[in-house]
Amino acid sequence: MQTQAPTVIYMTRPPRPGHGQAVAGLVLGICAIVFFLLPPYIGTLLAVIGLPLAGVGHSKGTKGQRGAATAGIVLNIIPLAFWFLVLMLFCVAAGVGAVAG
Repeated sequence: MQTQAPTVIYMTRPPRPGHGQAVAGLVLGICAIVFFLLPPYIGTLLAVIGLPLAGVGHSKGTKGQRGAATAGIVLNIIPLAFWFLVLMLFCVAAGVGAVAG
């Protein structure tokens, strides 16, 4: 008579809503910070994609997940704000040059 090995059942938690989007927004925010000065459009593109992901992750996430989403929002805003300020500086310089010239 043969004995059977015991059956092992692994229990996994269901995925948490908003967690993947919060982490994706955080990772894209980190990449946007790293790449925003190399070719400017890469970091800006990553920030434009990551900001809505982090925002949705923040709104759908639980209390423990909002930290990653908040960090993603902040890290995605930094390159966008930098390039917005650079664009405004160029507009002001062009306006001053047009008035003075």
